[in-house]
This record gives sequence, C-alpha cells and structure tokens, in this order.
Amino acid sequence: MPLRLLSRKMFLAMLTGFVLLTSCKKDNDHNVPGNVPNRKIAKLYQDPQNYIEFTYNTDGSLSKIKLAEEETGNDVQTLEFFYGDNKRIANIFSEQGYRINYRYENDRLIATDTKDATGQTITSGSYFYENGNLTDFGYFMPFPLPNDPNGILYKRVRESKYTYNADRSIKVITTNIRNPFTDKLESAGRRAYEKYDNKINPLKSLPDFSYGFFQELNPSNVLKEVAYDADGSVEETVERSFTYDEYGYPLTCVEKTTEAGKAPVTKTLTFTYK
Repeated sequence: MPLRLLSRKMFLAMLTGFVLLTSCKKDNDHNVPGNVPNRKIAKLYQDPQNYIEFTYNTDGSLSKIKLAEEETGNDVQTLEFFYGDNKRIANIFSEQGYRINYRYENDRLIATDTKDATGQTITSGSYFYENGNLTDFGYFMPFPLPNDPNGILYKRVRESKYTYNADRSIKVITTNIRNPFTDKLESAGRRAYEKYDNKINPLKSLPDFSYGFFQELNPSNVLKEVAYDADGSVEETVERSFTYDEYGYPLTCVEKTTEAGKAPVTKTLTFTYK
C-alpha cells in the first residue's frame, strides 16, 4: 500500500537505531579526528530488495530518495523534495500523488501533514521541544465520532515521550496508543537505548529529513536497544556491530534482532557516501 512508503515502519525496517534525536542546531562530535569531512550518505544497502538511495541538488540539499523494501511487496518508490525560502524542506512528493508538508517555528520543525492526491489530510504530526530536545511527538489520524458513524475527528492516536542521557542522546522512548474502545491513550511499551558507539550518524547532514520521517536524530549510532511491552516484558533486543572509515563514518553494520521466544535474525547493511 502506498501509505506504507510514508510510514516510519517502512524506514525502520532498514534503518532502526541509526537516527536518534539531539538538538537540530548543533551536532556533538564524539571520538572522531579533527577536520572531519562532511560526507553525504549516498546509499544504505541490505540486498537488492531492501535499500535506500539518496540524490542531491548542486547546492548539496537532498533532491530525491529511492526506496525498496521487500516487506511491502511494492516496486522501487521515489520521493522528491522541495524547499522553501528558508532553505528547509517544505514539501515531499511521492509518485502516487501523496504529499508531506513541513511547518517550522523558531527554526524548528513543529508539524508535518500528509495529504492524498485530492488534498485530503491523511495523517499529521506535532513536535514539542524542551532545552533543544524533542520531548513529545504526536501522531494524528482520522478517528470515528462515537455518535456519528460517518463523522470523523483528527485525534492523537499515538504519542512518543523522550528522555535523555546527560550527553543528550536518547535514553528511553515511551509510546502510548489510543484505544478505540475506551478512546483513551494507553501505554504501548517503551524502547530503551542502552549503548552507543560515539561515532558519526550517517544521516547527520539530513536533520529535517530525519526529524520528519523518524522523529529522531542523534550524532552517533545505537549498539544495543531493548523493546518492552506495556507490562514491562522484553519484546525484542537489537544488537549492532559496525566497521568505520578513518573519520568514524560507518561502512558496514551487522544487526542481530532477537524477538522474545524466537531465534535471532541477522542482517548486514553497507554504507556508501558521496
């Protein structure tokens, strides 16, 4: 389904853990040599059915991304980026006619909305910050009105709350989801980021893209994360090991995911740069 292309899950299947939030005004350099070149990610590759390619304009801004994900069953999809007078992403268009609009305030992304080819709003997102960190993200969708089967109201159907370590890396993301029977937001679990590599996030030069699609961006990469359900039981554990170039940019990543009660699944990603 085309909407999957615009969902966070589409990207997380390939990129989980490489983009976690910090201040969008300044990146923190961790254990990398001086005079580090600003390399732009060109491709993240798992296999011919799972990859993402990045194309840039002559000024270095992101122009297009090309996506393939086996899980969706779709052909390769392309998203095209357009910019406003502030030189920040204003709109993203899909081949199917879907459009994502970005809205900023005080130099920060505060809202996104996704519209279909007719201009109807499908989903929207809201961003709230404290001390330069994203602390609350709300995801809105049409929600049935209780006394009108044909009526809808856009409600916050999912929200994420963030806590941080002293170095401003994410510590825990707690998620709540609206229960359609009680019409209340209820706990859906949390994800704890237990260990980082203190190297360079390959998407660090694309903050607006990362905020809009992942609601996360971090200068370094996650080595271990654990997901818990609403009762506190472990749902899955993800562990990663990287190789790097001389500046600390990732070249390969071996990721092992172990879901509760299942055998581990391992995949390998490779990174190329412009």
